[in-house]
Amino acid sequence: MKEKHRWPNTSIRANPEVLHQARVAAVTQKKTLGRWLEEAIVEK
Repeated sequence: MKEKHRWPNTSIRANPEVLHQARVAAVTQKKTLGRWLEEAIVEK
């Protein structure tokens, strides 16, 4: 059986408008917000 990674919950403060844009981008790419943020940070 393959184990899933367990990442700690992390809180971030963000401008609500920017957070909304991030959610829209994540949904558009069919990703979770967490995965989308992770990829955006690594890409940066």
